[in-house]
Amino acid sequence: SLLRESDLSEEQDKYVTTIHRSGQNLLEIINDILDLSKIEAGMMRIESAPFSIRDIIHSTSTMFHSQILDKNLRIRVKIDETVPDMIEGDAMRLTQILVNLISNAIKFTNEGSITIAVSNKGITEDKIRVGIDVIDTGIGIEKDKQKNIFDRFQQAEDFVTRKFGGTGLGLSIVKNLVLLQHGEISVESELSKGSRFSLVIPYRVSYGAAAHPGSKNRQTNDMPDLGNVSILVAEDNELNQSLIKHLFTKWRLKFDIVGNGAEALIKSEKKKYDLVLMDIQMPVMDGYSATMQIRNKLKLKVPVIAMTAHAFTGEKEKCISYGMNDCISKPINEKELLTLIKRFTRFDYPVTPPQNGNANDAGTQYKYIDLGYMSQVSMGNKDYEKEITGLFINDIPGELDALKKSWDKPDIPHLRHLAHNMKTSVSVMGLDDKLHATLDSLEYDDLDSSTFTEKFNYLREVCSNALEEAKSLYENLKVNS
Repeated sequence: SLLRESDLSEEQDKYVTTIHRSGQNLLEIINDILDLSKIEAGMMRIESAPFSIRDIIHSTSTMFHSQILDKNLRIRVKIDETVPDMIEGDAMRLTQILVNLISNAIKFTNEGSITIAVSNKGITEDKIRVGIDVIDTGIGIEKDKQKNIFDRFQQAEDFVTRKFGGTGLGLSIVKNLVLLQHGEISVESELSKGSRFSLVIPYRVSYGAAAHPGSKNRQTNDMPDLGNVSILVAEDNELNQSLIKHLFTKWRLKFDIVGNGAEALIKSEKKKYDLVLMDIQMPVMDGYSATMQIRNKLKLKVPVIAMTAHAFTGEKEKCISYGMNDCISKPINEKELLTLIKRFTRFDYPVTPPQNGNANDAGTQYKYIDLGYMSQVSMGNKDYEKEITGLFINDIPGELDALKKSWDKPDIPHLRHLAHNMKTSVSVMGLDDKLHATLDSLEYDDLDSSTFTEKFNYLREVCSNALEEAKSLYENLKVNS
């Protein structure tokens, strides 16, 4: 990977690309064999913990966004409203199943679409049978080959191996993982028309749904004067900039904030930093490209922490592969951020006894906004709460207007960027649970006019109600600050 970034002749580039592709193929084969060996040895463990089915589906489909664009395909996600969001089971194994099925669907589809459909196959008391279909419009599988498609080392035809590669282990692993979770899987396919892989896995409904990051553990650690620690922050979202500025000022850290990866490079070249916080999606130059330039062009070993709105399986590994040291998900959890700063700047910080935040003192009077997260990071600073509430009130109407205009133009790439940025804007008022799935859909789904209108109207309605509550909050903060 490093060699590919250097100056190569056309012939050298061809050889290095072949080496890189071969290495990736070998890695996939080894991982498949290791997984199959674990399964056959009875060493594959199935864990059980609460997780959001919608987060898993949307984040997994997002992993293939670039491949979908490269092949000019469309990806659709449909989740039945009767499927509860929080269920208990093995999220990692479900992700592994989805990754195999979606990657197969993309590999064997040259035009058309990939659809991921989640349905409710029946709820009894606290148990639900979740149905997941992965449907493609690809080359299809002959009838007489379908009965063996889940066997080890089986592919539909010899030419499939020659043309598309692979070992024929992926679907065998998928079937075994489904069976280990007491589920079932089947395939329907027609040559030249596509395939539908259908699975049903039983899960337990989780009634203790995951709370907003700010509704639990609203404790924080004070930090002493850290005059020797200097941090560069690359972040284009104004609300997130304000949050980080507030935290770092409170912690008495030295810091600079820039709005994109290109500016981060200029700053890094001129000044020495102990740590870089790098947003992934930014205009001009994204976080991945900026980090690679920091490593390969500037030759700097400064720790780089990615900030991402999607903390899905494989995200940390992807960040590390681009030269980053770790990642933290948005909305930023101040306790997690503090832990990362401690670890990567290698200072021993004395910790004072935890203080109880004001939490959501007025939370019960609000139907839409939840002040838990803001209270957690404000640490009782009413001036900051007033500032961040004012930014929310000022920014949201403009962001909604920009979304609508981007659709009307149409400018879909800009619409996706705006939807991504808006996740940070709404999170500060605790609107994640209400709006995350809608913003995910606007960012990643292939929407038609009616679907966009439905999603946008819901977004506008929730934001409108949240703005009214935020204005009331702002007036209270003006009186009390």
